[in-house]
Amino acid sequence: MHRYEGLVLNDREIRRLTHSRTPALLQSFLDFEAQLQPAGFDVTLKQVTRLSGRSRLGLGDDVVVAPGKPVPAPNGVYELPPGRYLFDLNEITVFPLDVAGLVVPRSTLTRCGATLSSALWDPGFHGRGRVAVSVGGVDVLEIAQDVAFAQLVFFNLEAAEEGFAYNVPLASV
Repeated sequence: MHRYEGLVLNDREIRRLTHSRTPALLQSFLDFEAQLQPAGFDVTLKQVTRLSGRSRLGLGDDVVVAPGKPVPAPNGVYELPPGRYLFDLNEITVFPLDVAGLVVPRSTLTRCGATLSSALWDPGFHGRGRVAVSVGGVDVLEIAQDVAFAQLVFFNLEAAEEGFAYNVPLASV
């Protein structure tokens, strides 16, 4: 099989990198086959934090992310008024050096009054992902724990010389 740099990985490649590679591309998923899509993988909601406090983005290591406040989920449902939140994923990813990823919202999330912000997931990144979500245009967004709310899209690329520099040990995620 030929690998084409820059192309989106299809379901067959995602399955191969998850089931035939150590460490697996995807771990801690809820239902692999249900979450696997033709051009990506549905990611699910583990927990929600409401952003609050003070953050700073300075030069070098001068970065402080506001701790935020965990949002309770009575009966497994979060009730989110307008604001900015961090969504932690159930899934853990272990990117090889020739794969990068982007998280994009499922259309249902946007139709329900939320927008998702993410960044490039670099080759060599490993850990539990986190994305920012803004709720607006509705009084409250009710969202169930473990719901698929976004899709992780993987891209082939020429192997990077080094992997992502800020990984934490997988045992701590």
